[in-house]
Amino acid sequence: MAEQPSPQQMQAAMQMAQQQMAQQQTAKQLEKVIEKCFNKCAGKSGDRLDKKEQLCVGSCFDVYFDTNKAVTEALVARQQKS
Repeated sequence: MAEQPSPQQMQAAMQMAQQQMAQQQTAKQLEKVIEKCFNKCAGKSGDRLDKKEQLCVGSCFDVYFDTNKAVTEALVARQQKS
């Protein structure tokens, strides 16, 4: 008969599963941001972004990441107050 996992093993497995889920969620969010920024900024100029389009995409990413950072910091601060 198989031995039952210890509480530490169960906790480690749960943490690993949570990390994997967080990574998948982050990848999905990044995909959405890339698609939205590309659709917003890229024209029909060919297979490369011109300088203006590159700046637009970079700015779009910056706005997303700055907003994400601010929201994350606010949530952490709120949790620490609780």
